[in-house]
Formats: sequence, structure tokens, C-alpha cells
Amino acid sequence: MIGGARPALVLVSAAAVAAVLASCGGGESRGAASDAIAFSRETGREIDIYTVSPDGSDLRRLAIKGSAETDPAWSPDGKRIAYTSGRTSGLSIWVMRADGSDRRQLTRVRGSDFMPAWSPDGGRIAFVRHVGSGFVIEVMNADGTGIHRLTRSSGREFMPAWSPAGKRIAFARTVGRSLRLFVVRADGRGERQLISRSGGVVLEQDPAWSPDGKTIAFSSAVTKGGDRAMEIFTVDAAGGSPRRLTDNKAADLDPSWSASGDRIGFASDRDGDFQIYTMDRSGKGATRVTRIRGHADQGPDWRHR
Repeated sequence: MIGGARPALVLVSAAAVAAVLASCGGGESRGAASDAIAFSRETGREIDIYTVSPDGSDLRRLAIKGSAETDPAWSPDGKRIAYTSGRTSGLSIWVMRADGSDRRQLTRVRGSDFMPAWSPDGGRIAFVRHVGSGFVIEVMNADGTGIHRLTRSSGREFMPAWSPAGKRIAFARTVGRSLRLFVVRADGRGERQLISRSGGVVLEQDPAWSPDGKTIAFSSAVTKGGDRAMEIFTVDAAGGSPRRLTDNKAADLDPSWSASGDRIGFASDRDGDFQIYTMDRSGKGATRVTRIRGHADQGPDWRHR
């Protein structure tokens, strides 16, 4: 997710996020829960990263005075969180310990870097870079060195997600007026479109690999009575027909798998405000995790260690 609450079917621009983050305040750092879902919460002029246990207990804020953070991504060992920060001019990728301490800036660019995603071995981080009118996926070492572009497409690219084996990366790319999912090898070769379908504008985003690497969860627009809303689907990692998991008038997006692969965390405004939920992998048994009114909770990332 690109920071804060977003209307369904709209990708918030990096420039808009920068404007919001620049006005944000901070808070007091606190520790992270042991079995945690990290997410971002927007409360008026503030955007901060929180962690919470899957049962809704042990809610903790990881904040720093005078800053704002979003797009949390757990390292594979569960000891660190990569995230997007507006602490300096523009947006940049930072990393911190799971308790919010030892914050280090990894990228510095005239533009914006956001949406970090760790490789399964913890050695690399993929992210989105916005410079000029372009949005491209870059890959760097976990210490911020060795930055290089993943693909050479002319489309705008977002939301990188590594396969559990670290051999492939799923991502979203603009194709005309649509946003489609693609998979490419980690070396940038062998690219393929994940789902083949046609007819009007297609919106597919938020790819998330299951722990066994066999399935990709994602969110996609569904037309309901003339309106379009986001729902969560799964599809075989090799491609094929999507399977719909959610079905309601609200927006359901940002899927993230539990370590066991039996549950999926996601964000939804089905109860009014965007909050974090979990459901089983078939789409049943949806349970609300966060319960504070007047806030927008999005971008959940489930800790796997």
C-alpha cells in the first residue's frame, strides 16, 4: 500500500503521499509483539507503523518524533522491519529493529522510494522508485548498496513480492488503463503475465505468495450493481483462473499470509473504517483484528518467525 487510507480502485501517487507525510507528527517508540502483524495507521495528519497480535491483543506503536512511516515489511528472521519514511525530503526506504529502535536510512534519491519487500534470505530488498514520471522496481542489498533496476518496461510498476524460494518476484504494472500482475525471475528475465483475461479496465494489485510458493493472493476490482469494489482472490502461482475469497460491498485489499499458510490477513472498510482482519485461506471465518474507530489501518504484513 502507498501510505494511508486510499479510495477503492485508486493508486495514491507518491507525490500525494509525500505531501501527507511531510505534515505528519510522531510519537513515542514502543516494542513489537512476538507473533505480530505489522500495519500502518493513519489518524488525521499522522501515519505510523503499529504491530498487533492476530487475536487483536498487544497493539503497539512504533513511532519516532517528527516522522511518519508506512509500508511495513518484516525481514525473514522477524528481527527487523523495512518501511517507507517521509523523515527526509521525499520518501525513502528505512529499516528498524522490531522494537522500533536502530533506525537506518537505506536509500537517498531525488524522488521517492517506497513499498519495500525483503528477499527470503534477507539479503536483498525490492522496492518501487518514483523519479520524474516513472515508477520502476529496483532491487538492492539489505544494507542499501548495489541498487539496480529489475525490469525495463515502459509501464509503471508497483508492489513487488518475492516468492518463498527467492527465485521470482510478482508485481503490478500498468498496461494501458489497466493494472495487471506479472511474475519475473529475480534476475529480471523470463517475465510473464500472471492472469489472462480481457474486457474493459482490469485492476489487479497487492500480490502475496503463500508460504509454500504454490499460490498468490491478490486484490482485484469487481463490478457490483454498476459500482466497482476491491475483493481478494487467489490464483495458482503458475497462472490460471482466479478464485474469489471475499464478496461484499466494501473494499478488501492488501492480503498477507500467516506463516502456516492457513490464514490471510487483509485490510477492509466493511465496518466503516479501514481495519485489519484475518480469514482462513478459503475466505471463510473472517475475524476483525483492529477495532479503533476514526482511523485507517492498511498494509498488513504477517511476521513469519
